[in-house]
Amino acid sequence: MTPEFSSEAYTPDRLLFSSDGIRTGEETVLTGQGVLARGTVVARDGAGKLVPVDSGSGTASVRSAVAILAQDVDTGG
Repeated sequence: MTPEFSSEAYTPDRLLFSSDGIRTGEETVLTGQGVLARGTVVARDGAGKLVPVDSGSGTASVRSAVAILAQDVDTGG
């Protein structure tokens, strides 16, 4: 048996960019929101958990973006 391998070119999709450097970390996402797609802009709710930004929300913190999800997140529900 002859070993085989393959490779493909990586082309970044430019979702993440910062002239100041990209900051990463672990955060808690509010459960029960279903699947949040990579690229979703998120804010903090009153308990400090991440939720999708809602410009129509009566809560100021939920209207203020704090991060962009770098990968899909399944929150359940």
